[in-house]
Amino acid sequence: MQLAIWQEVLPFLGTLGLTVAAAILAAYNLFKWLGVKWIEGKFERQLEAYRSEQSRELERLRHRINSVFDRTIRLHSREFEVLPDLWGKLVTAHDAVAWCISPLQESHNIHALDDEALAEVLEKTGFMEFQKKAIVNESDSFERERQFHETAHLHALRKAQKHVGNFATALKRDGIFVLPDIRSDMDRMLELATEALQEHEMNAQFGSDYQEKYKHFDREAAGLFKRIETAVSNRLWDATKTAV
Repeated sequence: MQLAIWQEVLPFLGTLGLTVAAAILAAYNLFKWLGVKWIEGKFERQLEAYRSEQSRELERLRHRINSVFDRTIRLHSREFEVLPDLWGKLVTAHDAVAWCISPLQESHNIHALDDEALAEVLEKTGFMEFQKKAIVNESDSFERERQFHETAHLHALRKAQKHVGNFATALKRDGIFVLPDIRSDMDRMLELATEALQEHEMNAQFGSDYQEKYKHFDREAAGLFKRIETAVSNRLWDATKTAV
């Protein structure tokens, strides 16, 4: 009797066991699939967040690079505008000072000139009209010559002071756009020119004969002038050789 019961139950249990096993396997596969999907979904979200952050960082970096590049272009553009102007003013100032303080200035024998020759010489001087009239109207030939040279000296001094002043103003205004080494040399040239003119004017006013600042200018200015010329030229022309 019992044997018969077990014979009937065992197949049922076997069938039930197979069903449970299949269910467990199906549940395992479902869990595994859901787990993979969850992991993949989480990875995708993190990857998307990373991509978004990288995109924002690249945009910030691009903005910074563009800003720096734009400022650099503007700075160089301004530098290449002011350098030729400063160089031109430096040349004019240097030449005017060198002529003004030179002991080898051209001399005219005014006392030996007739009125026509004197008028021709005066026409080329740039003297003011009242100064020309004072010289022409002077009857004493040697006093006329003294007045001429005194006026010529004053004219050269004021002209040099004007050009040095123009250079000083331009350097103060635009020197910030010039490379430090070039700016330093230009400052030194301005110092030499200013001091030489001041000494020259003092000598004329008080009859003194100080030569210290003149010697400084005479000794340093030529070499400094050449160094500035080379630096400015290199700076301007090197920009045309830069590889793009």
